[in-house]
Amino acid sequence: MERKKKKKSEEIKLPQAPQGPQIIIKSSGSATLQGISQQNPTKKNQDTCFQYNMPTCFVCGVADGHGHYGEFISKYISDNISSYRFTNKPNHPQLYNFLQNNLKTLNVDIQYSGSTLSLVTVTNEIIISNVGDSCVILGSLSSTNKNKVSWNGRVISKIHKLEDREEAQRISQSGGRITWGNPSRLWLRNEDVPGLAVTRAIGDIVANRIGLIYEPYVYSFIPTFEDKWLVVCSDGVTDSLSIENITKIVGLLWKNASAQTAAEKLVNEARKCCTSDYVDDTTCVVVYIN
Repeated sequence: MERKKKKKSEEIKLPQAPQGPQIIIKSSGSATLQGISQQNPTKKNQDTCFQYNMPTCFVCGVADGHGHYGEFISKYISDNISSYRFTNKPNHPQLYNFLQNNLKTLNVDIQYSGSTLSLVTVTNEIIISNVGDSCVILGSLSSTNKNKVSWNGRVISKIHKLEDREEAQRISQSGGRITWGNPSRLWLRNEDVPGLAVTRAIGDIVANRIGLIYEPYVYSFIPTFEDKWLVVCSDGVTDSLSIENITKIVGLLWKNASAQTAAEKLVNEARKCCTSDYVDDTTCVVVYIN
């Protein structure tokens, strides 16, 4: 089992826009653990996490690759975001379009491989976006007194799966075939491919024919005083830990431990909950905001 950590960031004061509050990144950190497969001992970690301090904004996210070349696509996403020219009003859909259209620069077959993406940019506002089932969680103080701090954690991204009625309808109307189960999967009408559990992703060219799209869900907000941290994570974390447990873990560490410590704690706790022969890659980025 391979373990990989990314260096935490120091406190960052972002450029202040003419209007709007200044948002300070107090601490950020990320961690990833490679999954385990008894049937595939050479399994690679297909998750990638990143955090970049750009001239105009702070950027972080998680990409969860799938398919034979999923690790190449998730790394491609991270590498291209690092070189992308962000403005102080980042256009997330434009970035996803850029990532999809430039996949041809990869020397791998992208017909049956792709990646989810959950992305956060911080300027004088916070913009989050995603395709697939990697998610973004916002942690907010709900009450505080001398003896106890209470937290409210909520998912502010959108899970793109067939259980979503509109997503399933798009797949069906585009000629796709759905098998319902846990998880439900999408297929070509007369072929048993690609068998994806997500309805939006970057890559997966064959599935584009049956309604899989790379258009992201986008949500922007100006944080209140109560909003204190963000968690961006792959489904390897959320499939093992409930949002309540994630909120509890980060909430307990928020005041006296770094975001890096919180990220490591989350992936380790998620791993402890896995008992099957197959263990998914577990990856997250934690950001403390002020």
